[in-house]
Amino acid sequence: MRRRTVRRPVRLLITVVLALLASGCGGHTAKPAATPSPSPSTSTSTSTSTPSPTTPAATTSASRPLTDEERAWLRSITKLHQNIDKVFLQEGSVTVTPSTLRSWETVMRSCSKELTRLGSPSERLRPVLVLVQKACKQFDKGAACFAEAARDLNSASKTVEQKLTCGSNAEGDGSNLLGEAEAKGKEIDLAAG
Repeated sequence: MRRRTVRRPVRLLITVVLALLASGCGGHTAKPAATPSPSPSTSTSTSTSTPSPTTPAATTSASRPLTDEERAWLRSITKLHQNIDKVFLQEGSVTVTPSTLRSWETVMRSCSKELTRLGSPSERLRPVLVLVQKACKQFDKGAACFAEAARDLNSASKTVEQKLTCGSNAEGDGSNLLGEAEAKGKEIDLAAG
């Protein structure tokens, strides 16, 4: 049986870092620009101390804190990301065998399975869901590439290298998208209070 050794560097999730830095300021609102007071010569008979009629702010889902269910859903996405990355973010070289590739395929397919198990979140977490769905599509693509590579690993075919690259790239893209999903979830949580 022919074995291949692949060196996988530890990937930095720059997207996550940038998103977390940006979301750190997400809970603050800018102060409105000062508007000049009307001068006495331009004032009208209407008193400036009378408050203008306002409608009470409606309580929307965006203005109330996340529910326990919403936070649990977001934690599940974080755990999914950690479980997938744990397999792929290893230092050193890995001997690639058909068994290794099937294991990677299984881990990558776990994204779609877990998302199906979790179900759809609340409406305000939809932006997170969209990113997770995109990530799972990338993982499914990578899983298919690893499955094909496992089937052809013992051949001297150049397509094996292409399939390994395809799987690795899809795993990286999926992981980055899950990182973006986590950052979006934190942003929504901070905005909700």
